Amino acid sequence: MSNPTLTAIKLKAEIQRRRAKREETNAANSLSAEEKREKHGEKLEQEDQ
Repeated sequence: MSNPTLTAIKLKAEIQRRRAKREETNAANSLSAEEKREKHGEKLEQEDQ
C-alpha cells in the first residue's frame, strides 16, 4: 500500500495543475470587450431581420 500522505499530496498537486490549465484555456478563449460588443451587435442585427 502506498503512503496515504504522499498520495494526497500528489492528488492535490494534480488537481491544482488541472485547475490552472483550465483557467488558462478559459482566459485564452474568452472574448475581449470589443469582441463582445461586436458579437452582441451582430446578434441584434440578426434579430431585426
